[in-house]
Amino acid sequence: MARTRVGIWGVFGHGNYGNEATLTALLRRLGGTGISPVILTEEPETAARLHGVPARRVGVPAETSSRRWGRLTATMTNRAGFLRRAFGIVGSLDSVVIAGSGALEHPYAFGFPFEVWSLSLAAKLLRRPFVILNVGVDHAERRLTRWMIRRSGSNASYRSYRDTRSQEAMRRNGLRRAAQDPVVTDLAFDLTPPLAEQRDRNHVLVGIIDYWGANERSPQSVHDSYVARCAELIALLRADGHRVTIVVGDDCDRPTAREITDRVDDPGVAISPASTVDDLVGLMSQCGLVIASRYHTLIMAQMANTPSLSIGYTEKHLAMLRQLGVPAVHRDAAAFDPGEMRDLVRTALEEDSDGSNSAKVERGVALARERLAEQWPTALAAITPERGRRP
Repeated sequence: MARTRVGIWGVFGHGNYGNEATLTALLRRLGGTGISPVILTEEPETAARLHGVPARRVGVPAETSSRRWGRLTATMTNRAGFLRRAFGIVGSLDSVVIAGSGALEHPYAFGFPFEVWSLSLAAKLLRRPFVILNVGVDHAERRLTRWMIRRSGSNASYRSYRDTRSQEAMRRNGLRRAAQDPVVTDLAFDLTPPLAEQRDRNHVLVGIIDYWGANERSPQSVHDSYVARCAELIALLRADGHRVTIVVGDDCDRPTAREITDRVDDPGVAISPASTVDDLVGLMSQCGLVIASRYHTLIMAQMANTPSLSIGYTEKHLAMLRQLGVPAVHRDAAAFDPGEMRDLVRTALEEDSDGSNSAKVERGVALARERLAEQWPTALAAITPERGRRP
């Protein structure tokens, strides 16, 4: 009996460590199930190398043009090509899974929302199961984006969300049935990276992001302000006697990390080369506190059973912490105050002096993993179609 071929679509192979962790978790779950996964991404060569499974490109971003009509023509031509290729690729598969990676959080209709909708339409018309698995969703301001997200959800034979915030956003996008869909947690929590045996509670990790704000008129000034405040925070932590290491969650964050270390000008502040979930979680399990800007950096801190503070760019950071039942301290990346964050670090370390907060994090992560295990039989039944088994 031939193995079932399942396409897994997401923003994979782009250098985002959290997205790769999500895919790694799903691939491990699929191991030994008789399923042959195929990664669907714009970067198939990199994704295939990272994960050791076949990968295919459905389409590429539209070429840009300095002229409005040139951009419009290029975009429409490109998107028509993506839709056509989606039908060809979905026709060669037994089912399609959208797995995390923030695709339904993007505001631009003809970006990721269009790609998910194209795959969902192809799956519906070709009678292939289409599964939306533990995704994050934002409420879209633009009507066309809402329509694409809503139709994608409607075309799915199974939908689940990583938090109640995402479930509510899907409902606000117009899919009323979302209120009955399961809320589980982020797929990355299914991983169990090795943890260090010793913890230095004086060691603080600062996770940064290549931050430029969202639709600001002056993104450069937003970026410069973020860099300056991160540098000031690190200097304050060093003045308090902490060891400080900077970690990143995406390859694109490293230039920003170097900007920050140049401002701090302290040879005792290093940028970690860690880029895999095992290396990042292992490092985080050695320290006393993590300050995280990226969503999955914050998740990895929980997986390390390490108390954390969030300097985030959306409320999804806070939603995840509350879901785990751990201390939830979140400040916006655009406006956090370095002095306040230094005081919050002092408080958090004092509260965890006996390891009680670390124990809360450990229990929260254990509950997240229980939810994922409980969901898996239902999810696998949705992913594996009986009609898709080829002789």
